[in-house]
Amino acid sequence: MLPSSAPLDFESVDLPPPPHPPPPPPPPHQHAEAAASTQTNQLIIRQQPNRARMCGFGTKDYRPVDPAPILQLIRKEDSQIVLDYKQATALVCHASLWSADGNEERSVVLNPTSAGTTRRTEALYQTESPVLSNPPPPNGYVSVLVGCLVSPCHVLTDVDGSKSLFFTFPDLSIRTSGQYLLKFSLYDIGQDASHAIAFAISDLISVYPPKTFPGMTESSQLAKCLARQGIKLHIRSDMRRNHNLGPISADAAQQNDGPSAKAFGDPDPTDL
Repeated sequence: MLPSSAPLDFESVDLPPPPHPPPPPPPPHQHAEAAASTQTNQLIIRQQPNRARMCGFGTKDYRPVDPAPILQLIRKEDSQIVLDYKQATALVCHASLWSADGNEERSVVLNPTSAGTTRRTEALYQTESPVLSNPPPPNGYVSVLVGCLVSPCHVLTDVDGSKSLFFTFPDLSIRTSGQYLLKFSLYDIGQDASHAIAFAISDLISVYPPKTFPGMTESSQLAKCLARQGIKLHIRSDMRRNHNLGPISADAAQQNDGPSAKAFGDPDPTDL
């Protein structure tokens, strides 16, 4: 006869501890929130150029495009306009000349006064950045658009008293007559200068021969406002010239050759 087994004591039995709950998911990284913020750059042409007198192939008689192009940059982060003075020092705007339909760049032209001419090579247009590397045209060709093609960013007071980012091109000249467009490209040389971050295209510009040039326009309030802050702009307040867009008389054309605008960058305080 088998002995009876003793009753089991469940309280004395050591049971394994219950499993630990899974750890909570890690919090989202802070840099993910920063990456979600978007920055947009918008170039606005505040003063549109519309006319110019061709300057030919000389090196002295440069006639600037009128009115001088003035651009404003509106930079936004998450739909909020930002004005970062430190970032503004790394922004530059480059101007280039294009055909009236905007399909072809008109950077160079054959110089009729050149003795030796060569073919225009494709390497002329294959540059990494027009801001950092702008090689001279090959022998026999000259740049159609002359003057300072790059403008730094200026933090200036607008006509309404607000601070804004501006780019100015006071001395652009075009060698040959015809109709053109100006294309403005914005670069951030502190980041990647090989790609533009914003563009703006001007209205149609008519470039006249000397005898049919209709004359300079009166300076705008915006140009006067920026000139008071030290920006070099041609300031003109009187209207002594004929402003018709058609041909003018030979006598009037001869008068156009004389000095008309006030000193470059030195506006008369009485006119401002």
